[in-house]
Amino acid sequence: MLSFTHFIHSLLTVSPRARLPPPPCSPSTSDVLYQLLTSGSDDTSTTRSTVDKLVDQLIREHAGKPFTERQLGRGPWQVRYSRGPLAWKGWTGAKKGNAASQEFITETKEIINTGEILGNWITVSASGRFKTVGENGRLPVMIRASVEGGKVCVLGKEIELPIRGKGEVKLMFIDDRLRVFQSPRNGATTVQVR
Repeated sequence: MLSFTHFIHSLLTVSPRARLPPPPCSPSTSDVLYQLLTSGSDDTSTTRSTVDKLVDQLIREHAGKPFTERQLGRGPWQVRYSRGPLAWKGWTGAKKGNAASQEFITETKEIINTGEILGNWITVSASGRFKTVGENGRLPVMIRASVEGGKVCVLGKEIELPIRGKGEVKLMFIDDRLRVFQSPRNGATTVQVR
């Protein structure tokens, strides 16, 4: 049996490093990226470079992870970052103050894309249907969308747009508040947050 004196001595002679509590869990790549995209920091080349690295790391880390279509829902999700040639950037989200969002309604297989041109004074939306293609329950997942119509809203007045089209995008990552899409044609990448 150890005497009280020996017990105290053994506590005091253990290296100080061994007595420290374990370090807190480090934040996940998703947590760091979400914080960076929602913190309101300036869009500098350093920030863009950091975001690019985090997005690429997130895609690598989550390839092959489980996916269910239900995860796409509960939107709309706001576009917070993009890289590469994307058609909508010419008239919306690329300009400061304009927002762009996307909503998947999984129960009805509807998709709605919305973008501001002059803030919320002028908005454009396109809607249609979507389906997952060749889904094997793992990321990445191909999503095929078919646009069936659209509208422009100017100061509250709606005008129907006779637009139609089809497209595909790969869902590379998704969690409760962040998702990453990539174009299979040109690799253009979009990060959305909720």
